[in-house]
Amino acid sequence: MDGRRVVAKTQVTQGEALEVTLKLETPAGVPVTSATGVVAKAKPPAGAAVRTYSTAPGTSPGEWLATILFDLPGRWWVSAECSGPTPAIDEVMVEVTPRQVA
Repeated sequence: MDGRRVVAKTQVTQGEALEVTLKLETPAGVPVTSATGVVAKAKPPAGAAVRTYSTAPGTSPGEWLATILFDLPGRWWVSAECSGPTPAIDEVMVEVTPRQVA
């Protein structure tokens, strides 16, 4: 399985919770409906620990959803990971801007 991807806004405001879509596909673009161990992971900026988020099936075949809270400003890395049928990882960078009105 080589066509996994993370679909997310690439810029959010600090404190925003974002539903991230994880799409798992074969190299031919066929949705993988038998994926196991699907999780989303987010690495906050400034050396904070990686956070793991559970997922729920989305509305389309091969689609999974996770809600991530971006509570720190800076550059975050978000990944989609699964353990089977073939282990796979994909990442996207999300820029979190500081809140201007608290």
